[in-house]
Amino acid sequence: MTMKKVIKWFVVCIILIIILIFIALGLCIYFINPNDFKPIIAYQFKKYLHYEITIDGDLAWTFFPMLNIEAGHIHVQSLPDAKQFISVDAENTTIQIKLNPLLHKQIEISGVRIKGGHLNYNGLELTNIHLQSSFINNLLVVNPITANLYQGTLVGKITIDFGGAKPTLAADADLKHIQTDEFFNALSHKKLKININAFGDANISVNTSGKDTKAMVKNLMGSGQINFKNGILTGVNLDSIIDRALVLLKEKPALLKENNQTVFDQLNGTIQIQNGNFLNDDLLITSQLFVAHGHGKIDLPSHWINYLLSITIQKNLSNNLVSLTNTAIPVAIRGELNDPTVSLDAGQFLKELTVKQWDRLNPSDKEKLKEKIQQAVPGKAGQLLQQLIR
Repeated sequence: MTMKKVIKWFVVCIILIIILIFIALGLCIYFINPNDFKPIIAYQFKKYLHYEITIDGDLAWTFFPMLNIEAGHIHVQSLPDAKQFISVDAENTTIQIKLNPLLHKQIEISGVRIKGGHLNYNGLELTNIHLQSSFINNLLVVNPITANLYQGTLVGKITIDFGGAKPTLAADADLKHIQTDEFFNALSHKKLKININAFGDANISVNTSGKDTKAMVKNLMGSGQINFKNGILTGVNLDSIIDRALVLLKEKPALLKENNQTVFDQLNGTIQIQNGNFLNDDLLITSQLFVAHGHGKIDLPSHWINYLLSITIQKNLSNNLVSLTNTAIPVAIRGELNDPTVSLDAGQFLKELTVKQWDRLNPSDKEKLKEKIQQAVPGKAGQLLQQLIR
């Protein structure tokens, strides 16, 4: 047999195999009603993803770009004993089916595509969700996912590996023009004492692992960035704290009434996440009155915040506040994450003023003052006081 005939027979065999596969597939599809798979789909969702799924209306086969089952309205919800409430509603859903199990009258889901979904996660809502997901070898990949989020948009991806002793999760999200106070309140499941009311952008990349929410929070790692403009910092009145500093210097009478918020022009910074601790060392807040720099951490596992702000008066206003020129006003934010205290660090503030006044003295006056301190406050106390102003 010539090489030409061998190639011809090989091509014919391949074509025949393809035809037989399509005939078998057609017979399966003809004799198998996709609605018979509803209980199987529900079982797999409950077994592997731990969610209940309700499929309203009839299912239908589609063939492009691959073998799929088209569904109308689908409702997915966390199990009754779940600690976290999650529900998803979708009007246009495509369930991707593996071919080989179907030939044996079985069904295995390899992915899901949703257009126009709605998600509720403990009060945090995403609308107009579009996503493409695959689920192969215990690995769930959702990429891409886009949605509307509190008057802004979200673009991201999620990967969850169910194959190990405990699930592992990795997620990336890019948020644009979101309404921040509604978003942060929903994210924390309660109205926050300190919040940001603005429109802004943020991005975050995280990974974690654990069998429950507590473990996943404790193992959370990642990084992020925030950038908000022309907003209000609620629960903190930095302008009032500047007034308190002036009262301390006896340059201004005490205010009778306070408005517990701060108007800002810009608020931005980066975040590093280590074992559930959100660390920041480059926060910048600017307004017409001041510039504030911040650093500290939020401990999510312990629900605790320990943060420090350093406020300086804008240069164009410093002539009216001579005593505060080039002097940082320290502000401490500490306590339970849901109810922290915000206060002027008076001791640190007076120390900085003392050092500032000391630096203005000439060397001879400094020596005279040191001698007077030693005479008036002998011993270790005098030595410590001299070190303070050195």
